Amino acid sequence: MNKMIIFDSDYINGNINNLDNYLKKFEGCSCFVTEISIEEVSYINYFNKIKYISELKNNVKNYESLGIDFKKNDDEIKTILLNKSKAYIKKLFNDNVIDHHSRSSSDLNKRAFNKIPPFGKSDTGYKDTLILLDIIDFIKGKKITNAYYISNDNDFIGNKDAIQTEVLEKTNCVFTIVDGKGSIEKILNYFDLGNTKEITDISEKISKTPSKNIDIKQLREDLQSICYNLFYYEINDYMGNNYDSGNNFILTRYLNRKDIMTFLDKIEKVISKNIFNNQLSISDFFDDLFLFKDKSKIDISVFEKLSAIYNIIKDNDDYLDSLVNLLLTNFNNLVEMNDDDLPF
Repeated sequence: MNKMIIFDSDYINGNINNLDNYLKKFEGCSCFVTEISIEEVSYINYFNKIKYISELKNNVKNYESLGIDFKKNDDEIKTILLNKSKAYIKKLFNDNVIDHHSRSSSDLNKRAFNKIPPFGKSDTGYKDTLILLDIIDFIKGKKITNAYYISNDNDFIGNKDAIQTEVLEKTNCVFTIVDGKGSIEKILNYFDLGNTKEITDISEKISKTPSKNIDIKQLREDLQSICYNLFYYEINDYMGNNYDSGNNFILTRYLNRKDIMTFLDKIEKVISKNIFNNQLSISDFFDDLFLFKDKSKIDISVFEKLSAIYNIIKDNDDYLDSLVNLLLTNFNNLVEMNDDDLPF
């Protein structure tokens, strides 16, 4: 089996609006979801949809006279939404589903009474315990030796050492809980699927034709820095510790290669017009006034680094193509999706 990655329901819900495209980035990996997580995500989708329907019925009293006809009753709608939700999620994961098995109440009570993670001090973690036990059974049955679990759930993240140890002892599988909080790019880089991989590819291409003008190590460090600081900013707690990241901007549409080339060509000119400014907005580099929203200011040094790299490699089509691909992927990761739930 390829690298096995299991996605928690909390993480799926946090990235639901672009889940299809996101999972495609995990090329070469076997992505799994538990049956319980499918149930949870499906019910959340059902509750969201039924809320919209109820609000429409309450707010538009004469909706039938407008030609709006609900031919299904609430129970029928619930069944349809749940079935379609489950089918859609299973399809996204190529039917890689970890089945749920019934557990005796006495076994679960023992874990709860002994506060065995993911059970917590206030008896939270019942659902997560069922998920963990299902994963353990699956790993045992398939004799998997290495697996990852991506979660936003503190019941897992806060107890990861204990949970990882239990899985290892019961299955001989190295089970790693990955903190899913933060940017999508953080997770992709963790699995060498994001910027890190693309930057390494660019560096290796350039290193095959050495140039006195290019310091490969510095180039790699600068590209990593650019790809984070251009698109994200750190969120710190009151103690100054980083705990999450936010987007520097949101795009209203997908960009193409021509857009990226226009952006690269304008950087030097925009910088020269703003030499006394410490920060710039991403919209300063594009003519479309409606392309960006929720913009944060970005340190001008980020654009200066990118401009320096562009000027060094722009005459080599192969290098330039790699840089454009890298930027295009990162920009399009921040496109706003119109829906905030499953597409049905």
